[in-house]
Amino acid sequence: MVHAAAPSGTAIQQKRHMEWVNEQLDELLGVKKCKSCKKLVTADGTSIPKNERLLWPGCVVNEPKATMGQRLRTFRWDAGDS
Repeated sequence: MVHAAAPSGTAIQQKRHMEWVNEQLDELLGVKKCKSCKKLVTADGTSIPKNERLLWPGCVVNEPKATMGQRLRTFRWDAGDS
């Protein structure tokens, strides 16, 4: 495990570092966020695969590279279906 020390750079670098640390913690704790807008994505009673590229329903309609399967899973998770 790599321990990241707080950078001694500019305020912008420190902010980016803290965002990176928070992303790493969320990943370890299983918190899922939209890759585009960073909103929290929840699935009531279902599990989301660890490496799934998640998109918020509002973002998936504007994502030209999203496959039909990704779109379907996004709306199922949003609706609470498995």
